[in-house]
Amino acid sequence: PRMTAEQVIAEGLGVHGVDPGRDRREMVAEIMAEVGLDPAWMGRYPHEFSGGQRQRIAIARAMILRPKLVVLDEPTSALDMTVQVQIVELLRSLQRKWGLAYIFISHDLRVVKALSHRVMVMKSGDVVEAGDSAEVFGAPKSDYTRALLAAAFELGRRAVREELSERPLNEPQLIYQFVGQELQSLSHEVVRVLLVNTRLGFVRQEQVSHGSINETLTHPRDVIRPALIHAAYGFIMVHNHPSGDPSPSEADLRVTRRVREAADVMGVKFLDHVIIGAPSAGRAQPYFSFRESGML
Repeated sequence: PRMTAEQVIAEGLGVHGVDPGRDRREMVAEIMAEVGLDPAWMGRYPHEFSGGQRQRIAIARAMILRPKLVVLDEPTSALDMTVQVQIVELLRSLQRKWGLAYIFISHDLRVVKALSHRVMVMKSGDVVEAGDSAEVFGAPKSDYTRALLAAAFELGRRAVREELSERPLNEPQLIYQFVGQELQSLSHEVVRVLLVNTRLGFVRQEQVSHGSINETLTHPRDVIRPALIHAAYGFIMVHNHPSGDPSPSEADLRVTRRVREAADVMGVKFLDHVIIGAPSAGRAQPYFSFRESGML
């Protein structure tokens, strides 16, 4: 508590003799900016930061050494859901930028699923199951793993998921039955979410962006928040391309990836991203479904 953020972050530089010729204050400023902290705050003390900001300081303390492997022990356990998403997004970004490997230790299986490529399940110090993340979460082999997943993801909803697989929610008639022709009056690329309850009916629709799909790229949690507020099983993200061509753009792809990652962390099912094109005479209204195309 007696050390400033600058001292906390820079402490490892002297211990490990990293870049002894460089100005340490400059290095601290660079890494603070990289993890989303204002370098002007480096003179503040820990009690002057929020929980999420203190976690970013801890990440900066490790990253200033430019490691290849980072061990993360319960990095999101004391954070609320929204801040958890922000920290996971930061860790993913750093991993892509620096080619990092993580050993991620956590009891929060939603975060483990969102972040990990391979998973090892342990009980009383013994490994009970290990494998690729998709395999462990999709088809757990041990009773202990199945019990953990049941507690974390409410696998009692299996019947709902089986019905989902038999009746895809991206059928155009199902979407238009709920939205109708209202999409035609929307301004360019307004983003809406259709909330779905566990009986496979629509709860309601929510407008979450007012101008561009890029707004959703900046705030992917805003897409998910209505589903949490209304206790929906999942959601479909819908927006229109009045130009007529519903083919996904690079921004659409980035938004879909980030919303999916955030939904995984927040424990909400991202069912589909549907882009609606402009109708033409004598033809059905064109659309593009990420789920139908196998991209979700």
